[in-house]
Amino acid sequence: MSRVLIVEDSATQAAELRLTLVREGFEAERAANARAALSRLGEGHFDLVLSDIVMPGLSGFDLCRAIKADPALHALPVILLTSLNDLTDILQGLECGADNYVTKPYETRSLVDRIHQTLAKRAHRESGSGPDDMIFRGQHLRVTADKQQILGFLLSAFEDFARAKTDEQESRLAAEQDRLAAEAARVREALLRKEKEHEEELARTLAQKIEERTAELVAANQQLQREIFIRKLAEEELARKATALSRSNAELEQFARAASHDLQEPLRTVMSYAQLIARRYQGRLDPDADDFLRFITDGTSRMQALIKGLLEVSRLGSAPAAENAIDCNDLLGQALANLQAALAESGATITHDPLPTVAADPRQLLQLLQNLIGNALKYRGETPPRVHVSASRHEDGSWLFSVRDNGIGFDPRYADRIFALFQRLHTQEEYPGTGIGLALCKKIVERHGGQMRADSVPGEGSTFYFTLPALPDGPP
Repeated sequence: MSRVLIVEDSATQAAELRLTLVREGFEAERAANARAALSRLGEGHFDLVLSDIVMPGLSGFDLCRAIKADPALHALPVILLTSLNDLTDILQGLECGADNYVTKPYETRSLVDRIHQTLAKRAHRESGSGPDDMIFRGQHLRVTADKQQILGFLLSAFEDFARAKTDEQESRLAAEQDRLAAEAARVREALLRKEKEHEEELARTLAQKIEERTAELVAANQQLQREIFIRKLAEEELARKATALSRSNAELEQFARAASHDLQEPLRTVMSYAQLIARRYQGRLDPDADDFLRFITDGTSRMQALIKGLLEVSRLGSAPAAENAIDCNDLLGQALANLQAALAESGATITHDPLPTVAADPRQLLQLLQNLIGNALKYRGETPPRVHVSASRHEDGSWLFSVRDNGIGFDPRYADRIFALFQRLHTQEEYPGTGIGLALCKKIVERHGGQMRADSVPGEGSTFYFTLPALPDGPP
C-alpha cells in the first residue's frame, strides 16, 4: 500500500483529500505546512508528496525545491495542487522539480490517475541526461529530460486547446463511454440483485410477521374462549341463584301471609275478649284491672299494626312495581283525602307547587306521599303543621321531590337511622308508631330506581327528598 504525505494548511480540505485517498487504497497522512512536512519526511518513509502551493511560510514550490535538493529525498515524487492557471506558474512548478501537478478544482478520478501515473513513472524511470537550459518569456529555466517531456505535453495541450478533438481524444472518449456503459450495466445488475435480495428479505419479514400475528390471534382467541366459558358458567350460576332467590321470595311471601293470618287471628281473639272484659267489668275489679285491660288492648293494637306493616313490606319486596304515567297532582289530592280526619284534627296547612307526571306504581306512590305527610302531622310542634310538596328536574333527568314540614325535626346524626326497619327516635308514650313507615317509604323509592334522604334542624322542621324516574318521552 503506497503512503502519501498530504501537505495542506486547510484542515477541511486535507481531511476530504485523505478520505478520498484512503477509499482508493492509499495510506495517507497530513502535514499542516512545509516545515512540518520536511520534519515528517525525515521521520518516516513515504512514496509520494501531494502538496498545496499557497501556504503560510514556505510555499509548495519551496517544499518541492527542498525535497529535490535533499540527496535522500530527491527521488521522491512531488505532485503540486494549484488553483493557479497561468502557464508561468505551471512552469515554475516544473522548474522547482515537481513531477506532476493537478489544477483545483479537480475530479477525484483525475487526481487518482495522476498519482498512479506518477508512481508508475518512478518505478520504471530510467536515468536521463543532464539538465537542459530553456528560456520562456524571458526567464531562464533548467529542465530535466523527464520534465522536458511533461513540458512538451503541457505546451502541446495548451496550443491545441482550441482545436477540435483528435482521434486519440475521440478514442479515449469512446473508451470512456464504453467504460461508463459497462459501469452502468454493473450498477444495474447490482441494483437488480439488491432489489431481489430486498424482496426476499421483505417476503421473509412479512411471513414472520404473519406467523407472529397469527400466533397472537390464536392466543387471544383461546383467551376469549376461556373468558366466554367462565362468563357462561357465571351466568348459569347467576341464573340458578336468581331462580333460588325467586323461589325463596315466593316462599317468604307465602310464609309472611300465613304468619300474618295465623298471628292476627289469635290477636283478634285476645282483642275481642279484652274489650268484652273491659265493657263488662270496668270499675268492678280492683283499681289496677282497668289499666291492665288498657295495656292489653293497646299492646294488641300495636302488634296488629306491626304485623300489617311487615306484611306490606313483604309484599313490596316481592311484587313488581306496575309503572304507569301518574299525575302527582291528582295522587297528592287522593292522599290528602285519605288523611282528611288527621288534617282537620291537627289544623294542618298543605301546599304544593305544580307537580310532574312520573312513571310509577300508583298504589305505592300514594302510600309514599301519605306516609310522609302523615309523619309530618304526627311529629308536629306547638304550632299547627305546615307541609309543602315540590318537585324539580334533577341533573340526571329524573324528578327530585321534597316534602318540607315545620315539625319537631331530628338530630342530623340520625338521618340514616330513621329509614331502618323498627328504628325509632322517640318512645311509644311520646309518639306512638311501629318504626316501619319511613323504612317502607325508602323501599318504595328504591323499587322505582330512586334514592331517598332527609335533612333536618331540631325544633325547625324536616325535609324529605326522593327521586322518581321521568316518563320516557321527557317531562309533561
